Amino acid sequence: MAAVILSSCTQTLYMGRIPQTHFTYPNSNVSPMTQVSGESNAKIKLFTPPGLTSSIINEAYYNAMSKSPGSDAIINANAYQVITLIPLYVIQLYIMKYRIEGTAAKQEVGKQILK
Repeated sequence: MAAVILSSCTQTLYMGRIPQTHFTYPNSNVSPMTQVSGESNAKIKLFTPPGLTSSIINEAYYNAMSKSPGSDAIINANAYQVITLIPLYVIQLYIMKYRIEGTAAKQEVGKQILK
């Protein structure tokens, strides 16, 4: 069993920069709060890596926002997909997580005058 685990490999894929995770209203003040990071629960699949779905992404967003009470969105975020491959005799086991790191922010709606 130790040989199987030691022969596994992990690959971290940079998914890109995300300016904001949730919609902010045009007439709102967006105030940065603290640096946060969150990740989804591990998804496991045989033969091919699990697909990245919106529910997995939202799970990571809400996990990160829960670490900063009162936050409405995450700004200036970086997204990563972490895939671990464990070869088992004839089959391959894939474990996938989605991770986001950024700044939690709070918005105050209706505080700016629109022209």
